[in-house]
Amino acid sequence: MLLYIIRHGDPIYNPDCLTDLGHEQAKALVPRLSPLGFDKIYVSPMIRAQQTAAPTCEALGMTPKIVPFLSEEELFKKCVMPLPKDGDEGEETSMRWCFHQKLTNYKPENPYAPLDKWYELPAFAPVREKAEKGYKEFVADADEFLLELGLRREGGFYKIEKMPYKRVAVFCHQGVGLTWMSHMLNIPPQMFWSSFDMTHTGISVLEFREHKDGFTTPICLCLSDTSHLFGADMDIKFCGNFPY
Repeated sequence: MLLYIIRHGDPIYNPDCLTDLGHEQAKALVPRLSPLGFDKIYVSPMIRAQQTAAPTCEALGMTPKIVPFLSEEELFKKCVMPLPKDGDEGEETSMRWCFHQKLTNYKPENPYAPLDKWYELPAFAPVREKAEKGYKEFVADADEFLLELGLRREGGFYKIEKMPYKRVAVFCHQGVGLTWMSHMLNIPPQMFWSSFDMTHTGISVLEFREHKDGFTTPICLCLSDTSHLFGADMDIKFCGNFPY
């Protein structure tokens, strides 16, 4: 099975929607995605993700299924933390995403501390209990979602129960995509958050291969691909900020 995780287009966060550029980016996804013939399309409850999915769904004649755990707003409530900008003392404190931190903020006091328990690091002390609870709720919901696709999480692997679909598309968000991918790929989230990113309408593809022992782990085939923007003669800028 190929799992496509697509971030929404250029957004307006309040009110929640796409900009004119975001709508054009969403249209540019059609020739890239529609020939693939998805078996299922899922989307976040948030409008900007739904508007990004709409042109592709219309081209395929499909109605996407809204999945609550894909909401960036809900993840924000679970994994937000009060930290100074970049974690530097003396700077103004504000509520910031756990994944909007530089890598040095995740440095453990004990170099042999478990990497998967990021919420136990000193930088997360103000919100440790909330962050741990919220993160565990998110990955539990993510595992439940993949179980619906026939993949049962067992430790760091997925037991194949059926896997009837060849291609599945999920339209969601930066924070959701990064947090979910780190879990599926068994990469400590703080390492993934601070070392990888997704741009507007970036396409990431994970492949779950079938093996004789009945277990699988995903392989990342690409991360935040924007070839569709190049094909549409659109500017390729990281989140609208700079060419890359």
